[in-house]
Amino acid sequence: MNNMVPLSKVEAVIGSEAYQKLLERFPGGHIYIKKVIDDIFPDKQSRNKAILNDYYAGASRAELAAKYCLSVPSIDKITGKR
Repeated sequence: MNNMVPLSKVEAVIGSEAYQKLLERFPGGHIYIKKVIDDIFPDKQSRNKAILNDYYAGASRAELAAKYCLSVPSIDKITGKR
């Protein structure tokens, strides 16, 4: 899954000055922005427990991926399905 964002969009969000500082500090590097767990789940463990509950209740991997904004491979890791 490719979640790459064009730099022009980053600049639009953070402003030109911060954008230039970012480019100077990390030239040619990769920057990972961690996905924020939403307000419903305080941490990954509680989110994963909810995913497992839905999975054992019969939800498909694709349904879970859509509901929890994750990829199917991520759902597979959580459910132990490979």
